[in-house]
Amino acid sequence: MILVGGKMARKKTGYSKSKFNAVRHGLLARKTVLPWENEKDYQAILMGVCKEFCPIGALEENFVASIASIIWRQTRLQEAEGALYRSKLIAESDPVVEQHSFQSTVCAAVIGQNLPISPHALQLGDFELQSDPATYTALKAELAVLHRAQTKFEADGMAATIPTLTQPFIDDWQVCRDEQDEVDAYEDSEDDVFAGWLDSQIRSCQARIARHEHAPAIRAQRLGQAYLAPALDNLARYEAHLDRRLEKAVAGFYRLKQMKIAFPARD
Repeated sequence: MILVGGKMARKKTGYSKSKFNAVRHGLLARKTVLPWENEKDYQAILMGVCKEFCPIGALEENFVASIASIIWRQTRLQEAEGALYRSKLIAESDPVVEQHSFQSTVCAAVIGQNLPISPHALQLGDFELQSDPATYTALKAELAVLHRAQTKFEADGMAATIPTLTQPFIDDWQVCRDEQDEVDAYEDSEDDVFAGWLDSQIRSCQARIARHEHAPAIRAQRLGQAYLAPALDNLARYEAHLDRRLEKAVAGFYRLKQMKIAFPARD
């Protein structure tokens, strides 16, 4: 190091690939990353902090390693919060134990909305926490096909309607008809069976569209019901503790810098 204009500056010679080696291979890094965590992710944070603070000497590198360690723990804390929510959401998503709870969540989320079907028809099944625009557009197109088919069926019957369906619907109807033929458990005419199948397809499509349209409200309602106040309060206190540690580490680093400027080392 050299003194330039009363401030410390680095000598560029000999300070390339070997810089931060003491930090990269330090004992603190081995103690910070837990066995099941990805050390490469931690090293990325550590190198980012090193590039920002450019530590010179063992003391500055120790401060930088401490800062990276705190940031890593803050990242872990965010993952812990997500894990708490996921565990609660999984419990509420149990199709046997918590189906009524889920239906209550949906009813609360969509209260006052003009739905084409009952909120209780929004079964858990393939409920989407994230509404995919492409899937939503495809579902709307499918519903349009089904509505046209229903109109055609009422006017011209089953034989004229089937060719107006898309191939996936034709295949599904064929499977439905074959299953009915195998068990021979119905006395209705084929037209009546087709009418029931068509109606069930429309209701299913409407339910999936409604889940997409109201996904943000349902998602917010479920997250709110999954809120675990005691556990999250503990995490919040730990987060405040980490924030204080981070502030102290950064302040300590810059105090050390100032001390080096005020009291430069002598060769």
